[in-house]
Amino acid sequence: MNLFIYGFSENSFTFVFPVLTVNLFMNFRMSSFFFAGYGFRRLVLLLLLFSWEICRAQFLESGTNPPSVRWQQIHTEHFRVIFPADIPGEGQRAANVLEYIYGAEGKTLRHRPKKIPVVLHNRPAFSNGLVSWAPKRSEWYLTPPQSNYAHDWLEQLALHEFRHVVQTDKLDQGITGVLGWFVGQQAVGAVAGLLPGWFLEGDAVAAETSLSNAGRGRNPAFEMPLRTIALSGKYHSYGRAFFGSYRVHVPGRYELGYQMVAWSRKEYGAALFERAIDYTARRPYLFAFHPFGLGLRRQTGLTVRGLYRQAFDDLTLRWKEQERLTLHEAFTAVNLRRTPLYCSYRSPHYLTDSTFLVLKTGMADVARWVEINRHGAERVIATPGMINSERFSYSCGLMAWSEETPDVRWSNRTYSVIKLLDVSAGKERTLARRTRYFAPSLSPDAATLAVVDIPLDCRSAIVLLDVATGEEKLRVPAPEHVQWQTPSWSRDGNYLLAIANGREGKSIVRMEAATGLFATVLAPSFCDIEYPADGGDAAFFTGHYNGVSNIYAVDYRTKEVWQATASRFGAFDPQPAVSSGRMLMAEYSVDGYNLVETDINREEKTPAEQGTDYSVKLYEALAGEERFNLQDSILPDASYPARPFRKWRNPVHVHSWAPLYYKVNTSDVTSTEFYPGLTLLSQDLTGNMTSSAGYSWRGYHMLHAGVTCKGLYPVIELNIEHGGDRRIYGRRDEELPPRRIHTNVGTDVHIPFNFTRNRYITRLEPRVHLGYNSGYFYSGGTGKDQDGFLESSYSLVFSRYLKTSVRDMAPAWGVVLQTAWKHAPSGSGLFGYMYFVHGRTFLPGLLKHHSLQLSGGWQQQKAKLYGFGSMLAFPRGYATGYSDQLKVGLAEYSFPLLYPDGNLWVLAYLKRISANLFCHAADNRYRLRNGWQSDRMLSVGADILADVHFLQFFFPVNIGIRTIYVPETGIFQSHLLFHIAFDR
Repeated sequence: MNLFIYGFSENSFTFVFPVLTVNLFMNFRMSSFFFAGYGFRRLVLLLLLFSWEICRAQFLESGTNPPSVRWQQIHTEHFRVIFPADIPGEGQRAANVLEYIYGAEGKTLRHRPKKIPVVLHNRPAFSNGLVSWAPKRSEWYLTPPQSNYAHDWLEQLALHEFRHVVQTDKLDQGITGVLGWFVGQQAVGAVAGLLPGWFLEGDAVAAETSLSNAGRGRNPAFEMPLRTIALSGKYHSYGRAFFGSYRVHVPGRYELGYQMVAWSRKEYGAALFERAIDYTARRPYLFAFHPFGLGLRRQTGLTVRGLYRQAFDDLTLRWKEQERLTLHEAFTAVNLRRTPLYCSYRSPHYLTDSTFLVLKTGMADVARWVEINRHGAERVIATPGMINSERFSYSCGLMAWSEETPDVRWSNRTYSVIKLLDVSAGKERTLARRTRYFAPSLSPDAATLAVVDIPLDCRSAIVLLDVATGEEKLRVPAPEHVQWQTPSWSRDGNYLLAIANGREGKSIVRMEAATGLFATVLAPSFCDIEYPADGGDAAFFTGHYNGVSNIYAVDYRTKEVWQATASRFGAFDPQPAVSSGRMLMAEYSVDGYNLVETDINREEKTPAEQGTDYSVKLYEALAGEERFNLQDSILPDASYPARPFRKWRNPVHVHSWAPLYYKVNTSDVTSTEFYPGLTLLSQDLTGNMTSSAGYSWRGYHMLHAGVTCKGLYPVIELNIEHGGDRRIYGRRDEELPPRRIHTNVGTDVHIPFNFTRNRYITRLEPRVHLGYNSGYFYSGGTGKDQDGFLESSYSLVFSRYLKTSVRDMAPAWGVVLQTAWKHAPSGSGLFGYMYFVHGRTFLPGLLKHHSLQLSGGWQQQKAKLYGFGSMLAFPRGYATGYSDQLKVGLAEYSFPLLYPDGNLWVLAYLKRISANLFCHAADNRYRLRNGWQSDRMLSVGADILADVHFLQFFFPVNIGIRTIYVPETGIFQSHLLFHIAFDR
């Protein structure tokens, strides 16, 4: 913000006030920074900041909990487990499991990590886990997923997430360890960015697989996408396999990483990656040359790309042999593929004998319900919100599915609600709000809904609800240490089928709808069975008894299990129609899941035990190295003393520091500050407070302090700078006032409301700012100085936009509205007031994934001796100046140009080239000594942007050139554009 003085020379100073211009990168890509600049000096600064941003990505804030949550903690020898007080049992279980696996997890990496906090969350209605290193901790989200394989969710989190702890803590050695003395935990956090994502996740999947009976590496559905690509001859380059593509479907780093890690360990031994981590930790200065890859090359003689090619050449041969030995049949897809882009049809249901209802998802489309007939013609039924499962239910013209909805204020409290849609009428309603219901299944008469309820204690129950009223009819809690999954109704409505997932594996039970009594239909095993569906005298489900995921059936009477399909790559989501002897399913192909209808051939049953598993069992070698299995163990049941964790008594947790002062302005890289001095960084372990303190020398002493409190309903931010001579504003001929220390104070209070429901992301944020500048403000009229200046502003930002697909440049529909008012309560004789309104709308372009964005704003200022700088951006190509009245308009058209998927050796991988055309205009009126001046400004131009991965870093960089033409001057200008997206 600038300060302008009537009748005097122009001066400027900075307030702590957020500029409220709309920026596509900042609003919809969560980018880390974005700037325009020139010259070699700024390019060097860009490279330095790029390295710093890799470290900054570790400063992860995972969300906030309601202040009503009370916390407890358990200290063990190697862990500090912090958990909500209403789940003491889960806290004790986590402590016991972690201590039990401590030695086994670090065996093959030959490392025993130092003590680390583990924070448990039970209020988010989603399943996840993370490890972050500034501050270092692991966080677990305990709500078990309905698609979880045959493993207890908390135990699986322990195996997977603690392996990440081992990987990262092992970096604390050599040069990295020495750097940690000088900069704290951010040293390890930064160097961890040099470990490729495929290794981090692949090694963790290898750990969960080799240390249990049911990790993802044992599930053919997990390797299915890569196996399908290999057998279809669509071999990906390493760059595409690691960094992804906007052209074709690329399996994630979990799938790629497991195959890379497991195959490499089988060929070269477990020490391969242990030594590569050591090499990275001891030589992080080789970051531009990929030290992890250099460490692998020293042992194998191969580059990472060479190792990738060798691994997948060998795996492809093994997969071909598996396919040759495994019988399979061809199916004809009902759907028609009109584009080569990856697209899937899941969870099929019969509408009539000739029409079907499916969930369609793809790279080019958001998830939506689609009606499709036998000729492949499609009609969109509805677009859901943030669905948390591809499975939905249909009966008697009514659809049911579950969506995740956020809490209005607290990001670590979310809900899973049931949505109902009358297909013919197009009317949608929510059955009940603020629930934790999953996996809905409608009864044959659509009068009753079966759901899995997972309350805060994470012990699931199958609940029957009245569809009309939402009232509970029956509740069947799961047995101890068992989780219910995906119930479905029998054809007569008298029974429910459900999966029981416990320590002995997964089983299928048949439950009486009237009483809740149940009996086992399919005995428990560690085969990953999914989505049981009634077929009259048998239950159909997905299993992988012969090394390929297919549809199987278990006879209710004899308990015989037989194979119903023999898909080449995999068959899922069975939906049998008993009366016609037909069945719908989703069959996997290299282009996505296809909708298939097939006969149920009951005359040629193939017993499951007759099938031979010829799959590539990389996990056998891993398990042989580990010689430990959590699921075969009798777990300890120690009772650790638990004591309260007082979050307000633990607000300061210093995790990092630096022997210099740095402050990066994420919206303008040219204002980045680096000075001799000291910086301290703190973040409490439950996400309530972040703070910093620092000292800088810039020719004079300066102290800095900042704190952000997120644990109260409004977020409160306070920033203070104190040092140097008090600043003097305004021309004077008289004696200068006495020199005193200058102080700037800024306080912001805002509430980040999240009203997202359905398919539109909706947010509202009111904000109040109060700033104090202790400078001297000279009044020429009175000849006196005002000692200090208090400024306040009030703003409101509202946004609502449609969720996007992978390829979209921006939301197809959306709006952002902003308004603010600013004045000076303590300087009414010198300062006036300013207010503005601004709006942007997002509209579809001429072609798919194109975006038209129109924005406009109006700003008015009533100034006195001093005036405020503009809060609206001037047209591109013009320097921001003073304004009493400003009207601006901007039109932008964004569209993709190319999807190269090209490598430039190891320097860069280019994913997409796009363009943005713009026309920016303004009418600015301002007062001069002799009257009013009106300036009309116009600029046009284009941005050419590239999505690039540099130097093997996983996070994508958007970099490009902005060319601006100003008709008024006839001059062309060029600017460099740059931002990093950490939302992947």
